Amino acid sequence: MGSKCEPEIGDAFAVVLSDLNGDALPDLVATSFSGSSALVAMGRPNGEFEQPSYFGAYPANSFPIQLADTDGDGAAEVAVILPGRRAVNIVHRDTSTVSKLRRNDYPLDGVFGDFNGDGVPDLALITVPLWQGSPDGDFNASIRLLPGLGNGTFAEEIVTTIDRCPADRGYASLSNRFLPTTAGDYDGDGVLDIALLNQPLQELQIYHGNGDGTFALTQRLPVQRGGVPVSDDFDGDGIRDLALFDGKVTVYYGNADGGMIKSEFAAGCQFNGTIAKRDFDGDGKTDLFVNCGSELFALLNTGDRQFQTAPKVDASTPYGTLSIVGDFDGDGRDDVAVRSFANPRQPITILLNDGTGIFHTRIVVPVLLDPAYMIAMDYDGDGRMDLVETDATDGTLKVLLNRPAPIVE
Repeated sequence: MGSKCEPEIGDAFAVVLSDLNGDALPDLVATSFSGSSALVAMGRPNGEFEQPSYFGAYPANSFPIQLADTDGDGAAEVAVILPGRRAVNIVHRDTSTVSKLRRNDYPLDGVFGDFNGDGVPDLALITVPLWQGSPDGDFNASIRLLPGLGNGTFAEEIVTTIDRCPADRGYASLSNRFLPTTAGDYDGDGVLDIALLNQPLQELQIYHGNGDGTFALTQRLPVQRGGVPVSDDFDGDGIRDLALFDGKVTVYYGNADGGMIKSEFAAGCQFNGTIAKRDFDGDGKTDLFVNCGSELFALLNTGDRQFQTAPKVDASTPYGTLSIVGDFDGDGRDDVAVRSFANPRQPITILLNDGTGIFHTRIVVPVLLDPAYMIAMDYDGDGRMDLVETDATDGTLKVLLNRPAPIVE
């Protein structure tokens, strides 16, 4: 993509599909790893995209986050967090308009929700004032809540200090995964809270939402490795819970008293693992999918704060497997697409779910790609989930339309 008059995005880092212009077709937003640019391309009915519009998105580690409707026009906006540029760019329905939120600090992560109860999406940024920490060995991180005004703009931010985030534990620099964050009502009081994985302190920290845009640290849960927290109501009590991979799959159940009950499941992975949430057996309860690289398996939610390990699948790939969940055969059951980081010539393998959370039927898709990032979306409207990959070799975006393929047992 690009020409002599357009910035290149050959090193695309992250991609999001969302209907930006209200035509019921997914549009594409991508940002570059080196920071050369960001682009927006409007979707066509045949699954292709219009000529992209380019925007400056300069630093490494820029990444897009899909927003709710912040300006009341009925269409979602997308925020691009630019840590090194000290900015957050919000792309509106009219893609020629970009609201640039200039910062005096470095935004590392962000989460969106109605934190003050006025019915308008707010933006909670996780920021630090210095990229490598202050002289006293602290990153001085904070939660900065930008209250939404309903017209695409935000009121003056409200600051909550994050508990000491030391710079003296081998964290020489930062990234957007330094303080991964998610939001949910973890105490059932009707107000959104924030769960933040403080990597330097090796703590999962729960910041209680006070309803006015401020937060209070109410619980510190020790973790060994940690990862990106996954939020859902796993036990069906109306209070959000948290799951993350911490050597073992660990679930923290929210309670009305503000505390969380910790449970561990399965033997976990030899190295690091990742988890995703979905109802894999169709019983209405949220299950977990565990990716250990060489093997994958579902943890099926039994409804009593327990999970049952489904039969494991040999992914036939080395550690570093890339996987994405989606209904690829259109039967209403969520399947898994698997690729290897280590072998770019290995085909994509679609593991089909038989409806009980067991994956055994395979569809092999022979494509010569080296994926750095992969998402699933039915963007051509034919009822089948398609794949979009960011190729690590040449930085291009590959669109793989879902077509009937032979089944290999």
